[in-house]
Amino acid sequence: DTAAGEAIQLRFEGTMRAPDADVHMTVQRRLRAVPRDLAGRAHVNGMVFGGEALLPPGGPPPSEAVWFMLHNQMLPSELLLMRRNGQEVMRHRLAGSSCHGSVFWQTSMIYLLSAVGGVGILAANGSTQALWQAGSAYFSKGLAVVDDVAYFGLAVKRARFNRNDVACSVAALHLPSGALLWQQPLPFPGLINEIAAFGLPTSCTIQACTT
Repeated sequence: DTAAGEAIQLRFEGTMRAPDADVHMTVQRRLRAVPRDLAGRAHVNGMVFGGEALLPPGGPPPSEAVWFMLHNQMLPSELLLMRRNGQEVMRHRLAGSSCHGSVFWQTSMIYLLSAVGGVGILAANGSTQALWQAGSAYFSKGLAVVDDVAYFGLAVKRARFNRNDVACSVAALHLPSGALLWQQPLPFPGLINEIAAFGLPTSCTIQACTT
């Protein structure tokens, strides 16, 4: 729940098979990532689980680790680590604002510096930096990592209500060198929200994949 700053665990009961689909959802747990008084200014942009290489000594096991990407409006975004029981473990301040995407790669996490059309990295020691950026006229969203290459959407920045008409492309960044390999404009307008490919697991948007 982005507006409320919560992650909600739902339980599904019934059948999803057509034509007799009859599904009921009940809330099992709410995990608050943003204090109620900040929910309008620091919303959740994403959530991933695990990340063993980034967990601190004495921290939660991967099965209990939940990472939240916090937007924080014009302030630097934060990556918040919590236990599944709601206990905060630590926070990392990232290299820019309006960050999106969280993909574990080797012993680091790759994320998007959306406000400058860029890609950032969070190392296991907590340091963070920009790997590449297109500039303040661009916005990046949609991220997958395959064979040490980050694939992401790159758009000309527009007001939120004009994003359906924005010119957009898919870019490929070689993570070990930080070199942009290519950028391919799309033949239709609209902001990219997710990156996926046939034959590859959808988990490439969470954990780096290999072919």
